Amino acid sequence: MTESGQSTGRRVAIVGGGISGLVAAFRSVNAGDRVTLFEAAKRFGGPLESERSAGFLVEHGAEGFVSTSSAVRKLARDLDLTSEIIEQQVTSSYSFEGNGLVRLEPGVASARLGLAARSGAGAGVATFRLGMGQLVDALVDELRERAELRPAAAVRRIRSAGNAWQLEPSSGCTEAFDAVILACDGRAASQLLGDAIGEPAKQLSLSRRVPSITVSLAYARAAIEHPLDGTGFVVAPGVELEHCIACTFASAKFAGRASAEYALVRLFFRPSAEELLFSEGRLAELAARVCARVLQPSSAPVRAWASVWPDGFAVVDAEQQARVRALEAALEGRSLLVAGAAFHGAGIDAAVCSGERAAAKLWPQRFALGRYVS
Repeated sequence: MTESGQSTGRRVAIVGGGISGLVAAFRSVNAGDRVTLFEAAKRFGGPLESERSAGFLVEHGAEGFVSTSSAVRKLARDLDLTSEIIEQQVTSSYSFEGNGLVRLEPGVASARLGLAARSGAGAGVATFRLGMGQLVDALVDELRERAELRPAAAVRRIRSAGNAWQLEPSSGCTEAFDAVILACDGRAASQLLGDAIGEPAKQLSLSRRVPSITVSLAYARAAIEHPLDGTGFVVAPGVELEHCIACTFASAKFAGRASAEYALVRLFFRPSAEELLFSEGRLAELAARVCARVLQPSSAPVRAWASVWPDGFAVVDAEQQARVRALEAALEGRSLLVAGAAFHGAGIDAAVCSGERAAAKLWPQRFALGRYVS
């Protein structure tokens, strides 16, 4: 039901339960649509996952959102999470130059990592008191009673059926929907839409992704002499650090990530194919070697958590943007939209905005006889 108590009666399928899909589902149910959310994995949220363990709060995906994001803050307000937002406690960062850490000017670290364009140089990052997973949990809680949530439910094929769409789940019977929002990656979208849309969808099979590994290490605070008075460090161009590109001083950056007796750091790697197959123990050893070289702790880490993302992050370069424009042109006037990082760029702000835009195009005041109106 809408906030005014009216239902559109329209059945909307959302394929993909990452942050974009969850946001699209939340906005669609608020608009009065009957929403079914399909997610191939057993849990919702995609790479957004926060783990609370032994007094530590560890992020396995994004650690926050750009602080200036009005879209994320509005979403938090609508979910009654505004009071749960916390800002980063430190703003400066460092560069590892091969033989020590050098303090950087604001915005330099994000620019080196290619984040400045989407976050604003030096804008800073905010998060939630219980981690970014708190946003996922709030969305799922809102949807649990108002939408049909189907975890562990992959979709194999989508077919056009007049003014409707037929979805064929990996298990179960084919179902008809009035509208579909695809919030999956580009290659999955290509497989789902190739027969129904043709070449523009098939071209998405060329979508690229960059693998990623992160390892969080907990040390006794007294073991690290460095004051950790910054957000972390990036690795200077030309410096080889076992494929590590950056490190966040997580317990210094945000409150509540570790008690005062410990320091929690998180290292980011652009791994080789071999490293993607490492055990968690070997990844912990790899990260500890990096810390030994940069921070020179006097003792070994007391805990370690590794996150391996073979598909990593979508690459939305000029070629991918052209592919997305061609697909969206082919979908113009049809009740099927795409949303998410594979189409509209990485980062929590971009993901939320993408999901919001997709849902908005399906709202009653912008939808007539199966065609979008401005």
